Amino acid sequence: MIQNQNYEVHKIVGKKKYEILVRVLGQGQYAKTYLARNIQTQQYLACKVISKEQIVHQLNQIENREVAERKKQKITERLQNEVDNTSKMSHPHIVKFEDLVESPNNIYFFMEYCSGGTLEKLIQNRKRLSQADALPYFKQLALGCGYLYEKNVIHRDLKPSNVLLQDNVIKIADFGLSKAMEEQIKEIANDNTPWIGTPLYMSPQVIGQEQYSIKSDVWSLGCIFYEMLCGRTPYYHEKVQYLQLMIQNENVQFPNDVQISENMKKLITMMLAKTENARISIVQVIEYLEQV
Repeated sequence: MIQNQNYEVHKIVGKKKYEILVRVLGQGQYAKTYLARNIQTQQYLACKVISKEQIVHQLNQIENREVAERKKQKITERLQNEVDNTSKMSHPHIVKFEDLVESPNNIYFFMEYCSGGTLEKLIQNRKRLSQADALPYFKQLALGCGYLYEKNVIHRDLKPSNVLLQDNVIKIADFGLSKAMEEQIKEIANDNTPWIGTPLYMSPQVIGQEQYSIKSDVWSLGCIFYEMLCGRTPYYHEKVQYLQLMIQNENVQFPNDVQISENMKKLITMMLAKTENARISIVQVIEYLEQV
């Protein structure tokens, strides 16, 4: 909770509408997220900041100025498209987009602030969750993904650090608008790695740079549910090339010392099917969970 804490103001943006506070909520490869506050309403928000300087620097590395200008135009068009799409989204298990502000140096994405931390922190603090504790959270997570599916949105980076908690309610974060911008920077930089961030939750198709669909998110959900119950991801190796081979070739194994029902083992196994044709859909995941 933050009501009784006074954080120093880092800067004021958006025609004096928002205060960016000094508290950092998270940091990624291309962006940093701060606690922020609407000055008029005093509502706390999360604000992801992406540096324009970083984008300009990458564009300046492109020798062909026509190509650079086309890429710049593509960023502007995609930004507006994502603003339109993300602002229309409304679901109890999706972090709400509030506003976008541009300054000469930065792009600021204002989103609903969730004070309960991340699912990642919850798992770390508890080591692992019992099936009885994990199931309500996972059902909410599946419903949030089902909503994204209805809106034709593939998250592509589902992991416990992108799942937030507010009063024990699950909220999916880091999709759509801010994710699109990070991917654009990655593309401009000619960064050829098939992912932003950790590949631990990535499907065989994503990590293998093959064509993929919304079922890549189902794989990630299966990894998250497994980690909630077992305290670790289903596949792990320090070297990415070996991790990729494990993800693409090894069947999921469940530890003997963890109590998981056969129903839930079956569900996780169906979610972690290697091919998309064999993998269960998000609609089927939700239907399966309604029966248990």
